[in-house]
Amino acid sequence: MPVASRTFANLEVMQNADFSQNVPFTEGYNMATKDYSMAIATDAGVVATTLMSDHDVDGNEDVARLIKNAGGDDTGVDGVESYLTIYIPATGAAGTNTFGTDDFADGFEGTWELLETDSSTPSVTTRQAEGEIIVRTAVTPFLAYSPSA
Repeated sequence: MPVASRTFANLEVMQNADFSQNVPFTEGYNMATKDYSMAIATDAGVVATTLMSDHDVDGNEDVARLIKNAGGDDTGVDGVESYLTIYIPATGAAGTNTFGTDDFADGFEGTWELLETDSSTPSVTTRQAEGEIIVRTAVTPFLAYSPSA
C-alpha cells in the first residue's frame, strides 16, 4: 500500500465472534519506525468511539489490538509482503483495550481509519486506510460462547 494512494476497505464484523483482518502494505515496506492507530466512529458521529494501536497488547494477547507483520521483523523484507492485522476478540479482557465484538451495538454501522506515524518525523501522520465498518448482529443470545470452541 503506497503512502500516496488511498486505500478503502469495508470491514464486516460478526458480533460475539473474534475478528481478524489483514491490511497489506507494499512489498518490503519498512514498519520499524512506524506506529499505528485505528479509530472507529459511528456514522452519526465524528468522534471516535473506539481506539486501538499497535502498542495495546499490555501483556495480554486477548485484547483488541493492531499487530505489525513484516517478513519476520519490522524492517520489511524484499519479496515478503508487510501487513498489519486488526484483531478484536469476541469478549473484552483485562488490559489496555477491554472491548470485544460483543460490545458493539446491534446493527452498528460506522467508519474506521488507520493512521501511521513515523518516529523519525513524529509531527507527520498519514492516513493509510479507511472505510466503513458494519457489525452483523448475533441471532442467538450470548450464552457461554467460547471463541476457542
